Amino acid sequence: FNLVYYSNVDWASTMEDRQLTFSYCVYLRPSPIAWCSKKAPNPTSRSSSKAEYRRLAHCISKILCIKQLLVEICVS
Repeated sequence: FNLVYYSNVDWASTMEDRQLTFSYCVYLRPSPIAWCSKKAPNPTSRSSSKAEYRRLAHCISKILCIKQLLVEICVS
């Protein structure tokens, strides 16, 4: 199977409270099978690249769980 994911971290929409918004979407073939979009509860980092790295690590952990689930239910 072929999993594709997209992720994004956005600071620009919340300059007042400095909360970042992160989102991701995971596709299996052409269909989305998982997605998430939410604000981080606290300012996690002053650096946007550091925040994106943390969110990327979070997304990868979710993708690994999805991949394992697909293997267990024999999706090819």
